[in-house]
Amino acid sequence: EGDIIIISRKMETVRLRGELLYPTTVRFSPGKTLKYFINSSGGFDNKAKRSGTYVVYANGDVARTKKILFFNIFPKVEPGCEIIVPKKEDRIPLGANQLLGLTTGITTLILAINQIN
Repeated sequence: EGDIIIISRKMETVRLRGELLYPTTVRFSPGKTLKYFINSSGGFDNKAKRSGTYVVYANGDVARTKKILFFNIFPKVEPGCEIIVPKKEDRIPLGANQLLGLTTGITTLILAINQIN
């Protein structure tokens, strides 16, 4: 009796998921950039695809990171959004047999071109 519960209509947090050192939920701060929020969760993991980072807003809209020349332009962060950092694809290194076949093919091609001239 006499207690009052106040429920905020607007979410004031930002959720961070994916390839981060400490995926978490942090309090929204106006004027802060996406990099600020990523750093507040420990930063990118070594398996993170930084250029693939995207933001899912509270209304369901999605904004992705854009790349112009050598620069990544990160989307704007709003209260109630979710920042997702995807994982890099695993690279399969060339095996010894594949490397031998590739060099043999290139060498044969070079010898054939020399014989024509």
